[in-house]
Amino acid sequence: MSAKHHQDHAHEPSHGQQHRHHHDQDQAHGAADACCAAPVYAGPQTELQVQAGQELTRLRIEQMDCPVEEQLIRKKLEGKKHIAALQFNLMQRQLAVVHSEGYQETLLADLQSIGMQPVVLHVGAMPTELPSESPKKELFMISASVVLALTAELGVWLVWPGWLVIGLAVLAILLTGGTVYKKGLIALRHRNLNINALMSIAVTGAVLLGEWPEAAMVMSLFALAEYIEARSLDRARRAVDGLLALSPEEIEVLAADGSWQKQAAQSVVSGSLIKVAPGARIGLDGVVEQGVSAVNQASITGESLPVEKTVGDPLYAGTVNGMGELLYRSQGRYDDSLLARIALSVQQAQQSKAPVQRFVDQFSRVYTPIVTLLALALALFGPLVFGGTWLDWVYKALVLLVIACPCALVISTPVAVVSALATAARAGLLVKGGLHLERVRHLDYLAVDKTGTITAGMPRLQAQYVLEGQESESLLGIAYALASRSDHPASVALAQSLPTPSTALAVSGFNALAGSGVMATLQQSEWRLGKL
Repeated sequence: MSAKHHQDHAHEPSHGQQHRHHHDQDQAHGAADACCAAPVYAGPQTELQVQAGQELTRLRIEQMDCPVEEQLIRKKLEGKKHIAALQFNLMQRQLAVVHSEGYQETLLADLQSIGMQPVVLHVGAMPTELPSESPKKELFMISASVVLALTAELGVWLVWPGWLVIGLAVLAILLTGGTVYKKGLIALRHRNLNINALMSIAVTGAVLLGEWPEAAMVMSLFALAEYIEARSLDRARRAVDGLLALSPEEIEVLAADGSWQKQAAQSVVSGSLIKVAPGARIGLDGVVEQGVSAVNQASITGESLPVEKTVGDPLYAGTVNGMGELLYRSQGRYDDSLLARIALSVQQAQQSKAPVQRFVDQFSRVYTPIVTLLALALALFGPLVFGGTWLDWVYKALVLLVIACPCALVISTPVAVVSALATAARAGLLVKGGLHLERVRHLDYLAVDKTGTITAGMPRLQAQYVLEGQESESLLGIAYALASRSDHPASVALAQSLPTPSTALAVSGFNALAGSGVMATLQQSEWRLGKL
């Protein structure tokens, strides 16, 4: 008896194009303490063109967590004669700058002058966790601020003592307003009317008018919105980082003395001989030199069933080896793997702005100054034209400033695009930028090369046939006994669908045939389940 199953044909990714990286020269640390932290792993990066007399500096800026900070940095650096190019990666909070040689210390000082704390990144260094404020602590402070602001509002309705209402409001503002005021003052000092500057003006104006609960509510709700936006970008970043986490941190490499030693995957050079055990993840791209196995490539190709691998076949980092041991020769370093290039593509995709995002950026540059001028005109000329007290019109101007602020447009669009790209990557879909993401709505038909790219990777038994002259119950019992001892997806499907025999059959000499199925001795006969 031989039971047959069919595997979809796997389309191998092409290695025809070389992916190049520009490895930065180690940059000197700036004088400021914030720039003297330990080197941080920069990861796979987009290549920027560096001309003669220029150098490339990559920075991690913890404070750069939304487009508002990006615009502030652009206004500070763009147009300077020593700055040739800027490249922002909000998802990773990284900034790449091409500048004149010897300009790095001045660059760091410029960023510090606008409230940023840059950390120089070094390509090839081991990952180092950057210190950041605890999200739980931040959420607790924001939640407490919102509760205090609501309590202050309630106090006004219940006619509580004025000192109690003011005290609650002040405490709410102090819990969340420090960072906003600091950013707002920096923005005003550099003549940048961003959302932090507008919120600082609105809250200060409300306080001067004696509207303490309103000031507290505006500040606390704005802080909550900023927290939600930052967490959205963090989730998107973790989704991209999760792609690289598919490859193991350590792999077994043949050393010069002929022994097998475990080494960090990032330190292994191209051309090394690597051993991967059955069931282990493959650490680097390479070509099989010895062994036969079936490899699960779903994380790379979307292929739902394992793909047979033998001498000369390619292997990809992040995929999972089957039941056979493999020896393979690495091709390229850690940053050159197909998995790293996929992660890089997602980062490049979020750097390219969608048409609606470009429109919003241009719109906000004109809209924000107009709203500010209208609010100022309303405060100055409202009493003269329409009558009423100055305080009433100043209050109305502040309301206009808060309501008409374009923060929802400026912030929500890039966050939505980045989150969508990262969510798609986590689901195995690679979208190359916001432009292509927007064009999805125009699709009428979707064509795929094979069903393996859109299936769940869990085959099911649809039908069974027994040749004439064979006893159905006996054959199906033997098939169940063989399938239940294999972890191949097709065998698992058979074991789940076939009826369980009332009496367990004695199995001996069970053996997995790489790429062909399994075989064993049952009822004094040799049986095979798999390909003919």
